Amino acid sequence: MRKNRLLALVIAGIMMTGTACGSKTDDEAEKQTPENISSLADEYAKKLGMEFDAPEGIENVKYTVDTKNHIGQVEFTESGVDYVLRMKKAERPDRNILGIDCEWDYDYEKRFGEYVVDIDRGHTDDKTVDLASWMFDDTDWIYTMATTNAGKEGVDITGVVGAIIDVHEAKYQEQLAAFSGLEVSQLPDSIYSSSTDQILSASNENGVISVTFETVYDYEGLIEGLPVNRRGTPIIPNFTISGNADEIEYGIIGVDSEFQANSNADEMIKILQDAINNPIPGCPSVDFSVENGKITRIWILYA
Repeated sequence: MRKNRLLALVIAGIMMTGTACGSKTDDEAEKQTPENISSLADEYAKKLGMEFDAPEGIENVKYTVDTKNHIGQVEFTESGVDYVLRMKKAERPDRNILGIDCEWDYDYEKRFGEYVVDIDRGHTDDKTVDLASWMFDDTDWIYTMATTNAGKEGVDITGVVGAIIDVHEAKYQEQLAAFSGLEVSQLPDSIYSSSTDQILSASNENGVISVTFETVYDYEGLIEGLPVNRRGTPIIPNFTISGNADEIEYGIIGVDSEFQANSNADEMIKILQDAINNPIPGCPSVDFSVENGKITRIWILYA
């Protein structure tokens, strides 16, 4: 019979060198309120540099920060089941940050919208262990969570994972909404990029051109606080560029070519309009330059 081993550091007795944010006795834990839980969460986020996306309904919350290794730990109870979670900034998910050492029986992937979560199940001599690990690409923080109550009726670690991801995604959408509707006049002088598959509308009416993109990329990172996409690039959501058509230069160029004013407003807008319903192979880049709060150039960059 295969022997499985789980370090004694799991769930009930897991300890981490660092600063505890609100350690509680059993009596004190019962008195936790939404207000003091929020205060502890704020203290934790300040010390770690990242907040925990806490789902509603969790109880007996304990936050700990390992400042030396920059790891955060959250212990909590959800529907009477104990969980422990660790989070750390990293390049990829890592179940080992939780300190679990056992031979796993099986594993699988479960998708929650844009997020892929690795689920593992193993056994100790007397407990079944479920472990979930995933990464939030927009922050580059990994989460690893476990419970030793796996296999019991009504216990489903994926339900808690989904609740945490829902909280994170809601915050991300709020961040996107905060920058939706940003105007050209608010942009620092620079070159910004999008692509033909991101065009929502394009027009040239009464001498004024207007192009709306689902996403524009701030590759230089000049705009403070922008949300980032899954690849870590700062993005401006739902962004419209506009200006007097005769005050803008237009170019249609190839990769590694310098800008050439070899097009005009009508030709440019026609290409962009056609791309909405007839995607251009390779999704060419659509770049534009901003100077003194105005669009000065728009060009399509073909690969």
